[in-house]
Amino acid sequence: MSPARVKCRLLVDFDGTIASLDTTDALLGRFAAPAWRAIEEDWKAGLIGSRECMVRQIDLVRATPAEMDNFISNLDIDPGFPTFVHLCERLGHEITVVSDGLDRTIEAVLERHDLDL
Repeated sequence: MSPARVKCRLLVDFDGTIASLDTTDALLGRFAAPAWRAIEEDWKAGLIGSRECMVRQIDLVRATPAEMDNFISNLDIDPGFPTFVHLCERLGHEITVVSDGLDRTIEAVLERHDLDL
């Protein structure tokens, strides 16, 4: 397949797109005090912004780095995503991952699948 004449930059969301679930919500559900859900509702109602929501929720997480790494090691991505990435690379397109999730989670999951995005 020859490279495309027009190069594109694709912006791809991580949670619920690359990953089949919202990895931050999964992490919060496993390691955060239940109050994280009330904070989520404040965000959904427009009472707080996404940054404040994330900061307040992450403050409720009680896990060691090893516990988080173990949890993250079990998170998976859409099985077709690596093929999509390789197709875009062959065509000369660039993919940028966008997310309001946790860099630590995103980087670890992508690295495990040999995806350098």
